[in-house]
Amino acid sequence: MADFTGRIRRVRVVESGSGSNEYKVIVEVEGDTNNQVNNVKVQFGQESLPAPQTNPVTCTYSSTQKGGIKNYVYKNLTFDENPIGVTYSTLSTMFNAKGVALAPASAAEVTVEAAATTTKRKKLS
Repeated sequence: MADFTGRIRRVRVVESGSGSNEYKVIVEVEGDTNNQVNNVKVQFGQESLPAPQTNPVTCTYSSTQKGGIKNYVYKNLTFDENPIGVTYSTLSTMFNAKGVALAPASAAEVTVEAAATTTKRKKLS
């Protein structure tokens, strides 16, 4: 088996829909050229409130972006209260299909984001 060269590029926590109490954890992985990453486990630190109802969460493969960056997602994360704008420390670990860690845990500070809002442009006549 080839040496693993992938790394966690970014971790995000985003509101699933405007006004929703459900959030998605999105982990971007780059450099997994041999498709070794099966899932990514994200552990939230205990110092920030409100606390997530599930901790840790396991993100599974969702899609691949341009440039080969892969998205791993956990849906339906809930909190005791609205966490938008709260920053959490996280430790994220990539695992292969056998449950073996592929690299040391990656630490990141993550701020919970509100759902993206889109506006439709009015067609000018």
